[in-house]
Amino acid sequence: MPATPPSASKADLKRTRKQRAREAMAARERGNEVPTAVQPEDETPLVAFERPSPLKQIAVMDFVVGGAEAVVAAATLTGHIGGATEDAVWMGLHALVLLVAAVGLWTLRPFGRYAQFAMAAAALVSGSIAMIAAIPIGIYVARPGMALLVSGREPRTLDARQRARIRQDTASPLLIPAAVGFYTLLAVTRLWSPLGALFSR
Repeated sequence: MPATPPSASKADLKRTRKQRAREAMAARERGNEVPTAVQPEDETPLVAFERPSPLKQIAVMDFVVGGAEAVVAAATLTGHIGGATEDAVWMGLHALVLLVAAVGLWTLRPFGRYAQFAMAAAALVSGSIAMIAAIPIGIYVARPGMALLVSGREPRTLDARQRARIRQDTASPLLIPAAVGFYTLLAVTRLWSPLGALFSR
């Protein structure tokens, strides 16, 4: 019987070592994962999703601020109030994304989450003070449980661990009402003058 070439033996040994290294790394990663605590209420399949309070607050904020910005932008572009056309166009685009986020979050659809990410990214890139509110809101909607909640999936298709993840990740942190209130205050101070000029005509 011909002997196995030394080069083939070395290649096989190298592949075996790489495979064992990958398996060991995967085992360590699984060991570092924090298991989701499943409670008795998570064992019951969901009939329908409930909107958590922070999600409602964010959606209402997006709708109110987006609607006000859309009114101001339209009034500026049509000449009813003074203002730079370029600024009005950007405000109109900003309002559109806010309204998309509001509708998506309220109806628990993925596009609402993506639109909210876009708003957070815009605040960070601009370096405006609004990023103080955008960061905690972005972190909240980035949670895995939030992704499941607004995934568009049927509630009954989720297993117990996924239901537990939604319950844990959508809990109401005190930071969200503060962020929503701060962002709304900024919007009021920014839009108060043009809205007053429009409705005083």
